[in-house]
Amino acid sequence: SADMIPDEWIDVAFGKMTVSDREKELSAGLILIKSDGSPSYHFATVVDDVDFNINFIIRGQDHIQNTTKQISLFRNLDAELPKFAHVGLIHHNKKKLSKRDDAASILYYRDLGYDPDAILNLLLRLGWGPKNEGKEHKIIDREFALSIFLDGGNMRSQSANMDLSMLESYDRKYKAKKGVWRNKDAL
Repeated sequence: SADMIPDEWIDVAFGKMTVSDREKELSAGLILIKSDGSPSYHFATVVDDVDFNINFIIRGQDHIQNTTKQISLFRNLDAELPKFAHVGLIHHNKKKLSKRDDAASILYYRDLGYDPDAILNLLLRLGWGPKNEGKEHKIIDREFALSIFLDGGNMRSQSANMDLSMLESYDRKYKAKKGVWRNKDAL
């Protein structure tokens, strides 16, 4: 119903988001079940999030326009509203990475032999960073990242560039620390 559509909502990365009259109109006329009997994307997503007790949704900024519709659905289902953060998209060589690109897959880098902690550090730097960044945070170990991710870090709304030289640097540091070396010629 129209009273379930928000006038504004808070995005962890972007701040207060004001809902336009056009967004309200689109949300009010939202289709839940398609003509073939299957659920719409928005309905299926929200039902899934409610079913799995999702309390924080982090996705690309290209999905900001979906949020008003989904907030309306959460409210209509009388479900607890999760936090939302829309982060910048990831680019490589000035092109937006697509899930259809091998380079967009974490498994791609793992299969090339990169250290998992090096991959994690690169990914953390693409859309997030510690609030109190210092030299001691150049390398972020997994446990530290988990301990500060929500409260001690900042989501970034700006798009990021996939810097493979940074991945190489992280990889060298982790391999040296662990005493493991990757044979680059084998790649």
